[in-house]
Amino acid sequence: YSVNECVGEPVIVPETEPEVEPEVEVSPQKTSVSCTVGKPCKVKFSVTVKSGEKLPKRSASICELYNGKTAYCKPAKPKKGVLSRTATKKFSIIYFGRAYVAVVKYKGEEYVSAKTVLQRVAS
Repeated sequence: YSVNECVGEPVIVPETEPEVEPEVEVSPQKTSVSCTVGKPCKVKFSVTVKSGEKLPKRSASICELYNGKTAYCKPAKPKKGVLSRTATKKFSIIYFGRAYVAVVKYKGEEYVSAKTVLQRVAS
């Protein structure tokens, strides 16, 4: 509590919690991935653990974003701080515009990246 000296009435000052930085940062390497029809198409995400520890096995996955929710998740192993997944072995027009996110579970917390979107490149 602090006291208002002019009036002498107690003024309640709420205690604010200091902002806690997330222990894990997950972000797409590109916000949109260019894919060629008939060729494999990969999405990649960067993962950084603040403490410098390695991520435990099976703690990361790459999911398709469907109606604003994650779906069709597949496990992804981080290699040198990068998660990757082949979105499709043969890119076709039906995959155009699909979005993917990386989900990392670390010490009971879930961290979700920004999305990356598949774009079609004229072949």
